[in-house]
Amino acid sequence: MSSNKLLIICYSFPPSPGIGGRRWAKFASYLYETGIDVQVLAAEYSGNQTSEWQKDTEILDKANRVHSFKTGYPTIIQQIPKNFLEKIKYHLVLSWLKRKVKGNYYDRSSLCKPYLLEEVEKFIKLGYKDILISVGPFIYSNYLLEIKKQYPNIKLYLDVRDPWTNNKTAFGYWNLNDDRFKFEKEAEQAVANGYDKILTVADGIGDYFVSEYGIQKSKVCTLKNGFDPLDFKHTNVEGNEKKIIIFTGNLYEKAENSFLMLVNQLKTLKTSNEAFFEYYEIHFYGEIHPTFKNYFTPELNLFFKGNIPLAEVFSKIGSAKACLLFLTDDLNYSFSTKFYEYLSQKKPIIVFSNPGKTGEFVEENNLGRQATNENFLGIITEIENHGFYKKPFDISEFEVGNLTKQLISYLGLGASEKQPENIQNAINPLKPVLFIAFQFPPAGGPGVQRSIKFVNNLQTFNYQPIVLTITEKYSKEVSQNLDESLNKFVPVNTQVIRVPFYQPTTIVKLFTNLKIFRLLWYFLYPLFWEKSAFWPFQAYKKAKAIIVKENIKIVYTTSGPFSSLILGYLLKRNLNINWVADLRDPYTDGYQWSFPSKLHWLFMRRMEKFMFSKCDHLIVNTNEVKKLYLKRGLVKASNISVITNGY
Repeated sequence: MSSNKLLIICYSFPPSPGIGGRRWAKFASYLYETGIDVQVLAAEYSGNQTSEWQKDTEILDKANRVHSFKTGYPTIIQQIPKNFLEKIKYHLVLSWLKRKVKGNYYDRSSLCKPYLLEEVEKFIKLGYKDILISVGPFIYSNYLLEIKKQYPNIKLYLDVRDPWTNNKTAFGYWNLNDDRFKFEKEAEQAVANGYDKILTVADGIGDYFVSEYGIQKSKVCTLKNGFDPLDFKHTNVEGNEKKIIIFTGNLYEKAENSFLMLVNQLKTLKTSNEAFFEYYEIHFYGEIHPTFKNYFTPELNLFFKGNIPLAEVFSKIGSAKACLLFLTDDLNYSFSTKFYEYLSQKKPIIVFSNPGKTGEFVEENNLGRQATNENFLGIITEIENHGFYKKPFDISEFEVGNLTKQLISYLGLGASEKQPENIQNAINPLKPVLFIAFQFPPAGGPGVQRSIKFVNNLQTFNYQPIVLTITEKYSKEVSQNLDESLNKFVPVNTQVIRVPFYQPTTIVKLFTNLKIFRLLWYFLYPLFWEKSAFWPFQAYKKAKAIIVKENIKIVYTTSGPFSSLILGYLLKRNLNINWVADLRDPYTDGYQWSFPSKLHWLFMRRMEKFMFSKCDHLIVNTNEVKKLYLKRGLVKASNISVITNGY
């Protein structure tokens, strides 16, 4: 039987900036739109920068599908020190980090183990048994092997965006000492053997895992990055005086040899073919290593333009005559995001690198050329003669939507039959509702079950409950049936806000035990008819603050205790909001209630009638109670509904 639940763990998921979040921002959103029950765990991010792919994840954000875990990693190590004091602090923290971390201390996931596993376990208990984790950073994938020992029926999928220990371009693995590298190597091997399936962005990465660790080839599959046609929906083609050849993305230090293949040919052309520079300019957009800056000069018509918004990048690609790739020697088989962005607009691709699979693919499919140290001008001439994209080549297989279908097949996922409703809920933001439940886990007993079920299912109907209840300490004091296991049934994305509850126990005992006060107690009984009689006044301030902050329009109260009705009434009266009152049991008509006298009973019935007349809608759990209340004239027929407890 195929699963419909998938937990995706991506350290750099939006709102974290950078290209690391792009792949799963796309796939997670497409999976959700397809009907997969997706939840995302990402590293906490508190910076000021925003992700270029934030719009892609709006559908998930609105459905409260994106969650975070603490990293424990020092922020200063992720920044470049700007002054002397920051440099001192940086080196002190780095020294501490080297003692703390056995492997790569520049791996930002190296300290997140307890925080990550705590969050993952919550989702496992909610039925998310298929877990996919995207690397790099890398070491946090090793932590999940520990939780697999505890829950052997879960399936772990590794998504490899970049090489791990054989990475010679990023993450600093080539600088690790022998002991640290051995630690990382052993962790990589454990992951390769312990995970159920490995997805990679390129065949070469998968081949490495097969040859290095002897895993079965069937365990590895390639899921390319691809392109999203929606990114180019509003692209504007720019008019330029000269023909522009562009590069977009990051130009890494290790790609220097590939970059110099271009620079040296431009220098040669400067003396042998000056006319080239009358017609062409070469523009770089994105980030470059500082050592490259001196190569950019107007003399060579070679310009570094820096970072620009993503929408502008797509326009630049659309306006370009050709597009460039610069690959490092160890990654001359890679197909980066920019490769597919070039491909999506059918731009000739010039690959600067040692000969490899990327260049071979481009040549075989007539998409461009593998550059050498001498053929740049010849490639430009071929472009002018419209020499590329003449072979039949279907680029649709690289669309993210079609790649998502491959992903679903790889993981054996099954879409939900309720997807149209889920999609609508995701497009429209969930409406917040204040869910006031005096009895809530860890309190046990039958009074809690109804609230748990409602909280679990309200999102299906486009409502996001925010639960207001008593603190766990007081819950243990007032409940005879505690059941900590019920906490796991509360959705992880549900806010549960707890306020202290003080019982008037001392006063009640004073009035009931001392004979001299018994008469006084007789008249004061209406003030203390329930243990929770003070609850509405203790919780009101917090409830009001939540309503104002979250712009809540609906308050739901569940009774008993019946004092919750007072809290609902006060909030409606003072804040002019809608109030829905749910009765799990009848009040004055209930067999479990006893009153000191009929006078007290009549007083409470009067209060009952007043409360029921003030709520916007009353919910009861049996038709008999509904008929009784209609007969008594407590509520209009249009303002009362029956919702049974069900199963």
